Amino acid sequence: MMENYNDLLTETAPAEQSDYDKASWKNRKKAEREEAFARVADAALQISGSPTLLQNYLNVQAQFGRYSINNCLLIATSKPEGTAFKDFDGWKKEGISIAKGETGIVLLILGKTYIAKDGTEKQSFDTKRVFDISQTTALQRLRPSSSMTPVSCSRLCCGRLPARSRQRTI
Repeated sequence: MMENYNDLLTETAPAEQSDYDKASWKNRKKAEREEAFARVADAALQISGSPTLLQNYLNVQAQFGRYSINNCLLIATSKPEGTAFKDFDGWKKEGISIAKGETGIVLLILGKTYIAKDGTEKQSFDTKRVFDISQTTALQRLRPSSSMTPVSCSRLCCGRLPARSRQRTI
């Protein structure tokens, strides 16, 4: 009987097969980048023809002033009511989970600079998926009363009010 236990301990585990394929990951990221740039171009066209969408964009740009124009266009057309965006790890550091079924939106982030074949310096872009506070469990965690809103939750969680809430009315 003891011999069987020894056999179990001395057997080598089968090599784990990796599901990671560098080429397919690279192709997926490239497609995600191309889709984000196409959405930016489409958003610019949509905004130029709609006063409502232009106002949404201006509100987003005022609220997220440190974000690039491209990312504000992506936010304005995807989640204009958003108040606080973080990636999965950012929310996890806060002890907050992403709600089940939420997909977030893709933003463009600066990648590495490189020298192109013609000798000019170019800037690459990567993508990052971010989630608004309304797509997380933060509202349930921080909601002491039924009067808690995404704006007040954003104030508690992130320490600031969204720009739209700071605007004065005349």
